[in-house]
Amino acid sequence: DDEEHAQRIGASESNEGSQVLGKDDFIGRRIANDIKGYLYYGTIKGTEVIENVWRYKVVYDDGDHDDYTRDELIKLFELYDEDEDSFDRALVGARVACFFEDVLYFGEVKKIELFDNEWNYLVVYSDGDKQHYSKEDIYRMIRLWESNMKHDDSTNGRGRASNSITRVEASDSEEYE
Repeated sequence: DDEEHAQRIGASESNEGSQVLGKDDFIGRRIANDIKGYLYYGTIKGTEVIENVWRYKVVYDDGDHDDYTRDELIKLFELYDEDEDSFDRALVGARVACFFEDVLYFGEVKKIELFDNEWNYLVVYSDGDKQHYSKEDIYRMIRLWESNMKHDDSTNGRGRASNSITRVEASDSEEYE
């Protein structure tokens, strides 16, 4: 049954029997949720009792949050396991933009790697500089690039906007620092 399955999630197949997980054993696990046809990803951050039921607090990558029962998490774990690879790879190769000292620089998401004990995206800028960012940062940087892509001349060797666009000149676009 579903409750027994929920208690056995994450148990090692090398165990003789399945291990029963406690209420905190899901903290830190990733989930995916299909909301109106869009996949949203999040991390289980904690637990609390609501109306005598243990609920798991999920913080989504976009900053939203919600809470779920253990049974509801089963479906979210399965969806995450089905789709996690394609989602994360979709951002690799994306062009991004970021202001440094009021000058707009362009770069590309090169890979996902563990940095400071968290998964982050490595951006390599056209001038060779490298920086790690969260998924939320990458989404903002993609939007900044989209509103300034006409200035992205990665072949100019300088790695910054071809006309040295500054924050003041880009006032009509979303800023990110």
